[in-house]
Amino acid sequence: MSTLIFDFDGTLADTFFIAVGVFRKLTRRIRSSRATDDEEIEILRGLSARQALKRVGARWWQLPYIVYEGRKAVRQQMSQVQAIKGVKGVVAQLHADGHRLLIVSTNSNRNISLFLQNNGMEQYFEQVYGGIGLFSKARTLTKITQERQIPLSECYYVGDEIRDVEAARRAGMPYVAVAWGYNNRHALKQAHANRIIDRPTELLKLVTK
Repeated sequence: MSTLIFDFDGTLADTFFIAVGVFRKLTRRIRSSRATDDEEIEILRGLSARQALKRVGARWWQLPYIVYEGRKAVRQQMSQVQAIKGVKGVVAQLHADGHRLLIVSTNSNRNISLFLQNNGMEQYFEQVYGGIGLFSKARTLTKITQERQIPLSECYYVGDEIRDVEAARRAGMPYVAVAWGYNNRHALKQAHANRIIDRPTELLKLVTK
């Protein structure tokens, strides 16, 4: 059996509407000249986090404010967040097949727990590692595999962002990129993700029993 380590926002939880709201508030706050329409949002989905911040005109010293606003918005709206369509059934099937499922996320344990309870998914995940730093996932992935003595060949990291691809690569872990999250298929392909899926059910075909 395999161990699947999931990212949370954009991979399991449909929090993209919250991110869009924060982006639109941010552009007003920093007086960015960028548009906030759907076309601009899709352009941002094709960029890394650093590239996206640069495009909207954010400065490095504004990052704490951006992080604060993002976390506040998620905390306030988490009770409204639904699972990505089709994800719950796939997670249930993976669990039934005997695979070990974990979550690694920058989001808080409290928010993730609330989401899992609201969506009836808490029974499927062995453990949640929340509150990870924005660029600290690689260390966490390595720690998990070492502490649990999981061979990298039997482990997958499933995520939706360029930084997830990079974290898995640094940890030496096979990676599955999902194209329905924060970064689009083009961005993930540019990041050299070797497995990209467009629908949750495709994950079942990649994981051997």
